[in-house]
Amino acid sequence: MQPDRAQALLFPYVSSPKRIFEELVLTFQSIESVKKLAIAGSLAEGNHDGYDEIQLVMEATDPLLVVNALNDIFPIRYFRPFSGMDFPSGRFWLHDESPFNFVAMAFYKGVELEEAIGKGKLAHGAVIREIPSDTKDDWSPPRQYKFPDISNDGELSRLVEPTLFSIRSVVREGEDLGDVMANLTALQQGRVSGRVSDGLIFLIDEISGMVSELVRLRK
Repeated sequence: MQPDRAQALLFPYVSSPKRIFEELVLTFQSIESVKKLAIAGSLAEGNHDGYDEIQLVMEATDPLLVVNALNDIFPIRYFRPFSGMDFPSGRFWLHDESPFNFVAMAFYKGVELEEAIGKGKLAHGAVIREIPSDTKDDWSPPRQYKFPDISNDGELSRLVEPTLFSIRSVVREGEDLGDVMANLTALQQGRVSGRVSDGLIFLIDEISGMVSELVRLRK
């Protein structure tokens, strides 16, 4: 990976999460299937930086249509589902965006979402704020997103977020690289096995490039 590319991924603009969020909201608000939409986490609190993910929570009669809309605006690089939630709730990493700025979309039933908005917090403690609805239309994306086979990614895919969060701690707070290198080693060992999905391989390679650049800058 070229140093310029690695630096762009490692040091995303402070405005990146909000930019992605605002573009998605403009489209999601107009989709008839989306009955209620909310933002959670740092963007809901108004204290995000360039290293935050975009957490969207919604009620939708056709969640797959929402995923197609996401893919139309920001082509999806990799998807990992949330455990314990109905498909297609999960994390979506995007082409040409920093791996830190993935989109976490959770599809709730109406009553569950109403209760969370009423409390102002999700079950895991993240702040949630409802986004006002807008004029609906019959918008539909020009293409459907084809979910890849990630059945072999298993435990390896679960290391992606801890690795990203450990890198984030180094950049934000100046922590040492111990956790970063331990997580990266595990990711790279799984990557060379050749049995994981292309999307996960690409994501691991991007993370590896970021870590190499971080190590270089630390010298």
